[in-house]
Amino acid sequence: MARVREEFDGRALPPCLAAVRISSLGVPDLGMPQTFARRQVVCHHGDPATHLFWVEQGAVMVQQYLEDGRRQLVDIVLPGGICGLAHDHVYSATCETLQPSVLRACRKSELERHAELGWVVEHQIERQLCAAQEHALGLGRMTAHERVCALLSRFAGQRASSRIERPSDDFCLSIQLPLTRGEIGDYLGLSLETVCRTMTDLQRRGVITIGRHHGELVIHNAWQLKRLGGSCDRA
Repeated sequence: MARVREEFDGRALPPCLAAVRISSLGVPDLGMPQTFARRQVVCHHGDPATHLFWVEQGAVMVQQYLEDGRRQLVDIVLPGGICGLAHDHVYSATCETLQPSVLRACRKSELERHAELGWVVEHQIERQLCAAQEHALGLGRMTAHERVCALLSRFAGQRASSRIERPSDDFCLSIQLPLTRGEIGDYLGLSLETVCRTMTDLQRRGVITIGRHHGELVIHNAWQLKRLGGSCDRA
């Protein structure tokens, strides 16, 4: 956990948070850090919602199920994000780690005793809500090719932000994709065949190189990938 920060995500912290330790990811020093193995359930849909979870390391997928068992992967929570949201005091979705992860589990009762942290929770949920709206736009209006590129660009951006130096947009970056191609399809509303065909096409065009081991991926030009995902912003 980093020293006390004077701002969070570019915003000045309110005076009530002046003494709260908040990491560079926006995770408060509250609750106990817990280590989860790959593919370990963090919380089940419908269980009593006793904790809120901040992701410090790793990645968590948020999934919901229809009565007949069909699954929809509704969110991917990366470091700095929150999972374990609740409705009517029960978890609204099942959260499962995609890779070995460290989560900071905060009891709801503990958060209530630190009401000033509501500012941090509200800000993070606001960010995730905006991301969910962008994802819904992609599902409704983007082509399959754009959806896959946008998702890969998101993981590339997360990997790049963890580097000490700030790379240029055309840098070559190796990432470990935590999702299977089937899960990518579940998240993007695509068939497994469409995901495989799109990944193969991106490799043929020299945008990416698919590694020999599961999840290994080399992105040859981050800006080109971002542009193919529907973004014209080089910032």
